[in-house]
Amino acid sequence: MTQEKLHREVDALQATIWAMAKDGKISRDTASSLEEKFSGMALDLVKNQVQNSDVAPVANRFSDNVKKFAVTMNFYSPSAY
Repeated sequence: MTQEKLHREVDALQATIWAMAKDGKISRDTASSLEEKFSGMALDLVKNQVQNSDVAPVANRFSDNVKKFAVTMNFYSPSAY
């Protein structure tokens, strides 16, 4: 997967999750359906976003995979990060 395509996929997932959080539509059922539609890194990003949607920004926790992904994105293209 190219870096540009991956960046677009991440942006699309984040926009979807934020819209759902804003509307109060994130539930256990929603998270389950997202798990059915996404896999790999996309799924990790969705899960972390859902877990962090109810906590203060200073209390956000991220999985090791998401941390590694963020470091890799920053290494290859700081502007994409």
